[in-house]
Amino acid sequence: MATFLGATTRLHLTTESGVPVKADLPSWEAPDLTAGARCTVLPHEKPVLVAERAG
Repeated sequence: MATFLGATTRLHLTTESGVPVKADLPSWEAPDLTAGARCTVLPHEKPVLVAERAG
């Protein structure tokens, strides 16, 4: 699923192990993606916070 946020599109992804991941990318890149397509998720070169959601 993709959510359009203006200049940014948020992707809702699931890893092969079933872990949900959200990724933001420039909206101009989003039209090249299709639902169900396989992709590679790489962390941004700048530090990011990765945390497991409690609950």
